[in-house]
Amino acid sequence: MLHELPNIEQPSEETRLITDDILAALGDQHSQPFYALVAAKVPESVIRQKLSEIKQGKTRSPAKVFTSGIKAYVTAVL
Repeated sequence: MLHELPNIEQPSEETRLITDDILAALGDQHSQPFYALVAAKVPESVIRQKLSEIKQGKTRSPAKVFTSGIKAYVTAVL
């Protein structure tokens, strides 16, 4: 469903920086293509909020929690 969202108008460098921040926060290099898609389609404020919630919650599976939060956002938007 994420593919259905339009790309955010931002420089590709900004998208790459956001992707790098997600990777640094979650440590899940295998999901880099998904995180790049998220960075291109989801507003940075939403991404930062989800990452902040994960940091506060001390979850054992931060990547899964992030993915779940992004899916919930996409469902609400569509």
